[in-house]
Amino acid sequence: MCSSSLPGRSAAGLLRLKQVIFDLDGTLIDSAPDLHRAVNLMLAQLGTAPLPLAQVRGMVGDGAAALIQRSLSACSLSGADEAAALEAFLAFYAQDPTAHTRIYPGVPETLDLLRERGIQLAICTNKPAGLTHTIL
Repeated sequence: MCSSSLPGRSAAGLLRLKQVIFDLDGTLIDSAPDLHRAVNLMLAQLGTAPLPLAQVRGMVGDGAAALIQRSLSACSLSGADEAAALEAFLAFYAQDPTAHTRIYPGVPETLDLLRERGIQLAICTNKPAGLTHTIL
């Protein structure tokens, strides 16, 4: 993505920026396939059928605990131990959090452009720090 394609921003406007803070999941990367895999491994451990990717993708947001709560609810497992399910999910996710995660098209070029302009880049995410570093 070139600077002229950023809404309302000219190249001169970008030069005034000092820092840009990005969300990670769903902004820079599509991590839904790996989250989907971990959710379904957790659900299999609870003896229930897997959820389709599109459904899990729609549940992502607000952190892992919310994802697990939504997944359990979707499978009529509202009485399940959410803390244990979350722990299992995180363990499955940590096994290989980048197997199917992909950076969105145009992101590398945009980040390069911002760095070339001397703009500090940061990420704000509720993903655990260890997983974030592994993915980055």
